[in-house]
Amino acid sequence: MKHHATLRQGFSLVEISVVLIIIALVVGGIMTGKHLLRASQIRSVATEYQLYRSASQQFIETYKAHPGDFTQATDYWGSMTNCTGASPSGTGTQTCNGNGSRMIELPSAAGRVGESFTFWQHLSNAGLITGRFTGKAGPGNLQEAILEVNIPDSKVTDAGWHVRLYGNAGDTTHFATQNDNLFMYGRPTIYGTSWPALTPKEAWSIDTKLDDGLPGQGFVIAYLRDTCTNSTSATDYASTYLLSETDVACALQFTGWDK
Repeated sequence: MKHHATLRQGFSLVEISVVLIIIALVVGGIMTGKHLLRASQIRSVATEYQLYRSASQQFIETYKAHPGDFTQATDYWGSMTNCTGASPSGTGTQTCNGNGSRMIELPSAAGRVGESFTFWQHLSNAGLITGRFTGKAGPGNLQEAILEVNIPDSKVTDAGWHVRLYGNAGDTTHFATQNDNLFMYGRPTIYGTSWPALTPKEAWSIDTKLDDGLPGQGFVIAYLRDTCTNSTSATDYASTYLLSETDVACALQFTGWDK
């Protein structure tokens, strides 16, 4: 009787196998769910780009000026204090004017107002995008981007959108590009959204959906060519994405949105 009771208190090999199968199914389901969620987030990047491009073009058509660069913005939405100096502040829709150059320029210093940040303020004030934004750089640098504070975030975790005038003669990490008003997509830092947020395959899928699938050509450009592409130089425009690389290694630039 004692021996029989001991057997009943333990697990049989069949029962252990069933438990292991259930655990494997649960783990597999979790991994599949994460994969599907990530795939959905990556698809949303193209949708976000199209939203901001359309909103920007609608703003230009309505106000005859670029968002952020609009010289009469305060006539419509009220003025922040100290627009041209340190410690600018405002409430509600209060904002600052741009200089009308058609170039989306950076603030003069950390914590100050600049067109690359009032850009999002103006779009929001015009009712073309959701969210409220400070219109000024973060305290760490004149380019510092902070999600849902001075730039919009993305469906992709920890990623967001920045805009600025940018050109590069080419170096070890960037393709040579002409000066242009760019949407920049990546993880935010004190240097805008310049940190990688995508694997090369994810960046390629976005590039392919919107453009030509080539990281150095078209209007979708890989921002970190040394980790994201197989390019051998800053002018290797025929290079391709490193599709076998599984680490997050890419940020993206989107040119021509105001053309």
